[in-house]
Amino acid sequence: MLVALVAWAGGDAPITEPAQKSIHSGPVEYRLIVRSKPAQRIHVVSVDLTDPRVSVRLCRGGDDPDADGPWETTLATVPEIAKRENLAAAVNGSMFECKDNKTMAGIHDPYFAGNWARALGWTMSDGKVWSDHPASIEAPSLVVIGDRTVRIGKFDKLPDGATQVVSGVWLLVSEGKNVAISRAGADPRSAVGISADGKQLVFLVVDGDRPDESVGFTLAETADELIQLGCRDAIALDSGGSSTMVWRRSPTDWEVMNHPSDGHTLLAALSVTRPVANTLGVVIRDEASTRPVDPR
Repeated sequence: MLVALVAWAGGDAPITEPAQKSIHSGPVEYRLIVRSKPAQRIHVVSVDLTDPRVSVRLCRGGDDPDADGPWETTLATVPEIAKRENLAAAVNGSMFECKDNKTMAGIHDPYFAGNWARALGWTMSDGKVWSDHPASIEAPSLVVIGDRTVRIGKFDKLPDGATQVVSGVWLLVSEGKNVAISRAGADPRSAVGISADGKQLVFLVVDGDRPDESVGFTLAETADELIQLGCRDAIALDSGGSSTMVWRRSPTDWEVMNHPSDGHTLLAALSVTRPVANTLGVVIRDEASTRPVDPR
């Protein structure tokens, strides 16, 4: 069981409480970090990329609904995608655009299962590019070469050997330095980073929009957290109501570990898992091997 140290450096310093959960599944570990002043719930998955059983994958929500048309996938929730693809752990991926809206109680909502969608930025699954719609001029990407060699940066073209690609919203950490923009407020956040030696992949989800439980992070705070977790490079993924982390507890049981904020504005303050266009996750193959692999 992970126990986090309590640090106090003044009246406004955050306090880290003992972690309530620390779970291992072979080369993958889930940790919950709970803080107060301000309240924060931080969910971390660490992936050992030296383990040859590991594969990092970017999985679309659903099949292409209109062949050569403008739409590339259909929306599905992270737990649905994780179960279908047998992912040991997963987070929501890139930003996306939707085709239609449903109107309920006067509210137009595009985030419903099965809605046609397209991802923003470079998007590749199993060696096939299925989206290259620009997210922004500055949008960075995470690129997987082979099964588990990971690069993060801004790419004019994809590296040779790329098999999986997800595009982020902003670059948060570059060469160990916080490069996040400062204008964004505290919100639920999803992010992914890589360690300096290239051997650890880190998924990060921070709950938000609940002042008594977790207020969320600014982009700069997200970058600082990733640096503390040992990341050399990191990007922000789609966040807000999309932020979701899923963990496979057993061969038949997938659990949403965070408290998604989609629905927090409803009268009942529900935690609703928003359907998304794609999911970044990790597969652990059954066959064991003791031969170490350098992922660089």
